[in-house]
Amino acid sequence: VTGAQFQTYVAMRHGTPSMAEARQRMAADGITKVVLLPLQPHFAASTTGSSLSHWASVRGGDTLPTTLVTEYATHPMLVRAINERIDEALQRFPRESRDDVQVLFAAQGAPRRHLAQYDDPYCCHVEATVRAVLADRGEPDRRVQVAYRDPLGSGHARGLSVADAIDDLADDGSMALLVVPVSFISDRVETAFDLDVTARVRA
Repeated sequence: VTGAQFQTYVAMRHGTPSMAEARQRMAADGITKVVLLPLQPHFAASTTGSSLSHWASVRGGDTLPTTLVTEYATHPMLVRAINERIDEALQRFPRESRDDVQVLFAAQGAPRRHLAQYDDPYCCHVEATVRAVLADRGEPDRRVQVAYRDPLGSGHARGLSVADAIDDLADDGSMALLVVPVSFISDRVETAFDLDVTARVRA
C-alpha cells in the first residue's frame, strides 16, 4: 500500500546471528531504516530494554533511523494466535472434561528489583494479554490463573510462581490443567523443560 519494501533480519542478544552480525548484513544490503520488533510481546527492562541497549552499543558508525515496537500485548493477531493454540490443546482432553480444564497462563518472570526500580509495566502487559484472550474466548466461567517463572540468574519474580500456582490449584481440587505460555513467542530449551516436564511432574 505504501510502496515501501521490507526485509527481515534476526538479531539475538545472546546467540547467533548476533546483533552486530545483523547490523553488518543490513549495511551490506543498503538498508536505510530499521524497525525493531522484539520477540517478547510485553515490555520489560530486563528483556526488551536490555536488548535495545545492546543494539545501540553495537551499531558501530551507522546512524540508521530506528523505531521500536515497544509492546504488542493486546494485538488482535497475538490474541488470536494464543486462542488458536488453546483450542488445539483442549482437544487433547477427554470431551466430557474439557469445560472443567483449569487454564494456567505462565509468563517469564521479570526481576522484582527491575520492576520496582524502573516502574516496569511488564506485569500489567501480561495481565492485559490474559484479559484480552479471555474476552476473545467468551468463556466467563472458565477457571484461569496467572503465574510467573523465576528469571534465570536474576532472583525471584514478582507474583505467584508456577510451582505455587500448581500447588494451589491441586489444593482447590482441580483435576485437569492446561499450561499456556503467554509471554514466549519462540521456544527456549529451559522454558520448554520447565513447563512441559517440571510443571507436568509437579501437577
